[in-house]
Amino acid sequence: MRMERVEPDTITFVCCLRGCSSMRAIEKGQEMHVEVERLGLLDRDLIIGNVLLDMYVECGLHGFAKQIFYKLPIRDVASWTTLIAGYIDCEYNQNAIDLFEIMQSEGPSPDSTTYICRLKACGSMKNMERGQEVHKEIERHLMDIDASIGNSLVEIYSKCGDIHNAKEVFEKLPEKDIVSWNTIATGYAENGFGAEVLALLQRMRMERVEPDTITFVCCLRGCSSMRAIEKGQEMHAEVERLGLLDRDLVIGNVLLDMYVECGLHGFAKQIFYKLPIRDVASWTTLIAGYIDCEYNQNAIDLFEIMQSEGPSPDSTTYICRLKACGSMKNMERGQEVHIEIERHLMDIDASIGNSLVEMYSKCGYFTDAKEVFEKLPEKDIVSWNTIATGYAENGFGAKVLALLQRMRMERVEPDTITFVCCLRGCSSMRAIEKGQEMHAEVERLGLLDRDLVIGNVLLDMYVECGLHGFAKQIFYKLPIRDVASWTTLIAGYIDCEYNQNAIDLFEIMQSEGPSPDSTTYICRLKACGSMKNMERGQEVHIEIELHLMDIDASIGNSLVEMYSKCGYFTLAWEVFDRLDVRDDST
Repeated sequence: MRMERVEPDTITFVCCLRGCSSMRAIEKGQEMHVEVERLGLLDRDLIIGNVLLDMYVECGLHGFAKQIFYKLPIRDVASWTTLIAGYIDCEYNQNAIDLFEIMQSEGPSPDSTTYICRLKACGSMKNMERGQEVHKEIERHLMDIDASIGNSLVEIYSKCGDIHNAKEVFEKLPEKDIVSWNTIATGYAENGFGAEVLALLQRMRMERVEPDTITFVCCLRGCSSMRAIEKGQEMHAEVERLGLLDRDLVIGNVLLDMYVECGLHGFAKQIFYKLPIRDVASWTTLIAGYIDCEYNQNAIDLFEIMQSEGPSPDSTTYICRLKACGSMKNMERGQEVHIEIERHLMDIDASIGNSLVEMYSKCGYFTDAKEVFEKLPEKDIVSWNTIATGYAENGFGAKVLALLQRMRMERVEPDTITFVCCLRGCSSMRAIEKGQEMHAEVERLGLLDRDLVIGNVLLDMYVECGLHGFAKQIFYKLPIRDVASWTTLIAGYIDCEYNQNAIDLFEIMQSEGPSPDSTTYICRLKACGSMKNMERGQEVHIEIELHLMDIDASIGNSLVEMYSKCGYFTLAWEVFDRLDVRDDST
C-alpha cells in the first residue's frame, strides 16, 4: 500500500495489529503502536485501542496492556473483558477478580463473556463462594442463560467438587451442545465418578448425541478410576474403529494410562509402541507404571531408550527416574540423574528437590539429602516431611525431633505426616516423655479421631516402649481398627511374652475384627511356639492353608520354628521340604 501510495486508515491498522497478535510479532506490533499514537488514532477510535490492548495481552505483556487500558479515553465492556481474560490466561486469577470488582463500581455492565471469564477465574482458584455469587449475579442481570454461560457454570461447580450443582445446571440447560455434555463428563471424570461418566455416554447415545474425542477421553478416565478394564477395552475397540488412536495423541495417552492404572503393562506397552507419535507424557506414563509395580529396572531401561530416541524428559520424568533409583537403592544412577537435572533443567523446583531428598535418603546418603534440602529456594511442607521421613525410616529419631523444633522456629505448621515421623523417632529412641508430649498434641488437634495411620503409629510407639497398658487404651480408643492395629498389639504382647494375651486378642480379632494377614499369622505361630501349644499351632496351620493363597518364606519359616519349638521335628521337616523358596533363616 505504501509503495503504491495508498494511505492506510484505522481499519488497516486494526488488521495489521491483529496480524501482529496472531504471529506474536511484538516488535512489529510496537512499531504499529508508535504510528497509531503519532496519528492520534488511539484518542479517537476505541476499536483500535481495544485491538492494541488485545495484542499486548496475546503477547503476554500485561504491563503494557494495563498501560493501554488506563490510557483509553473510553473503556467499553470489550476493553475490560480483554484485560480480565488476559489475566486469567496467565493464571493471575486474583487480579482478574479484582479488576472485575472495579468494573462493577466504575465500568460498563458486564456481558456474557465477562461473566464466563469471572467463572473461569473462580474455578481455577476453586473459590466456590465467589462462584456462587457470580451465578446469582448472572441470574439477576442476564435475560437467559445460554449454552456458553451454562457450560461455564457446570465447569466451575465441577472444578470446586460440587457435582450436585454442576448436574443441576446441566439438566436445566434449554439446549445442550457437545461442549455441554463434555463439560459435565469432564467434571465426573476429574472427581472420580467413573460410573456416572459411562452412564452419561449411554444417555448421549439414547439422545442421538455423537460422542467426540473429549467424550472418549472422559470415559477412558472413568474406566481407569473404576479399574473397569472390560468396559475400557470396549472403549479401546471403539476408539480403534473410529481411527482416533492414529490422529489424536491425547486419546492414545489416556488409553495408555488406563492400562497402566489397571496393571496391564503388556497392553500398555502394545499401545505405547502403536502410537504414531510419542510425546513426553507417553514415555513418562509407561515409566511411572513400571515404577508403581516395582519394575524399576524396566523403568530405567525405558528412560535410556527415551534419551536416545524420544523427546527431552520433563520434571515428571526425572521424578519417576529418581523414585526408581531410590527404590533400588542405586546411588550411582541416582547421582547421574541429579547431574542430568542440573544440566538440563533451568531450575530445581520443590517437587524435583523433594524427589532428590527422598532418593538420597532411601540410599542412606543423608549428608547429600540434607544438602539438597538446605539448597531448596522454597521449602513446602512436603520438603520438610520428605527429610523427616528419611530420618525416621533410618532410625535418626533425634534428628526428626530437632527438625520439628526448627519447623516451629520457621513457623512451618506440622501436619499428620510430620507427627507420624516424630512418633516413629520417639519410638526408635524409646523417648517416651517426648512421645507422650506428641500424643497430647495429636489429641488436641483431633488427629487421632480422623487418621488411622497416626493412631497405629502411636499404638506402636507405646508397644515399642513396653507400655502395654497405654497401648491397650489407644487400641480401644481408635474409631476404626485395621489389621495393622490388631497385629501391632498382638506382636507387642508376644515380645513381652504375654503369649496367652496375644492368643486371646487374636480370637477377639477373628470374631469382630478384619481378616488377619501374613504378619498376624506369624505372630500367632510365634505365641504357640513359645507356649509349646502344638494343638493351637496346628489349628493356625490349617487356617493359613485355608485363607492364604500361598505360603511364602516368612510364613514357612514360622511354621518350621513353631513345630521345632513344640518338638515335632518330623512336621517341621515336612513343612521345610515343601517350601518353594528357602532363605538363610529357614
